[in-house]
Amino acid sequence: MDSWKHSRRAGFTLIEILVVLALMSIIALFSFPALQRMINRSKIQGITTQTSVMMQQARFEAIKRGVPTFVVADAASGEVKVVQDVNGDGQWDTATDTVLARAPLPNGVHFWAAGESPNTPDCVTFFPALTCTPTCPAGGGVFYRTDGSVNSTGAFRFGDKKDNFTEVAVVTAATGRIEVSKYDATDNKCHVQGDNGKPWSWN
Repeated sequence: MDSWKHSRRAGFTLIEILVVLALMSIIALFSFPALQRMINRSKIQGITTQTSVMMQQARFEAIKRGVPTFVVADAASGEVKVVQDVNGDGQWDTATDTVLARAPLPNGVHFWAAGESPNTPDCVTFFPALTCTPTCPAGGGVFYRTDGSVNSTGAFRFGDKKDNFTEVAVVTAATGRIEVSKYDATDNKCHVQGDNGKPWSWN
C-alpha cells in the first residue's frame, strides 16, 4: 500500500482564478457601453410611458367623476403631476387642489422645453403656461375637461444626456387623443414607433 501517496484535492489554482477574473473583466469592459445605453434608454422610455398612462387616467378621472384634471410638467420639482381641479375653476389652486399622482423624472432625464435644441417645428409644441393660485411652477400642462376634451394640443417632452428625445403629445383637442413619438435627427422630425417602417434608434 502506497501510504505516502495522497489524493489531489479538487479545486482551482491561483493562476486559474486569475485567468477567469481577467476574462470576466474583459467581457465586462466590452459590454459596459451597451449596458449603459440600455439603462439610459429604459429611463427615458419609462417616464414617457408613465406620462402617457397618467394622461389617459387623468382623462378617465375627469369624465368619470365630473371633475376637471390637470396633467402638469412641474419643472421646479422635476415631476409630472396629475392634479384634480376640485372647484372646477380651470386653474391650479396649489393650496386646495388634490395631487392624485406624481412621477419624478429619473436621474439624467429632463423636460425638453420649447426652444431647446433640437427645436423643430415638425414636433408638436409644448403645452401653454398654466393659470395658478398663488403662483405656477415653471413648466406647462394640459387641462382635461369633464367631456374628455382638452384646452390645447401640445406635448410633454423629455430628453437625456445622450440626446435622445421623446414626447407624449395630445394631437386632437376634442378627444384628447395621445401619440407617443421620438425625435429623429436624420430628418429633424418626431416619429411614432414603426413610422415609415422604421423602428426607433437610440444614442
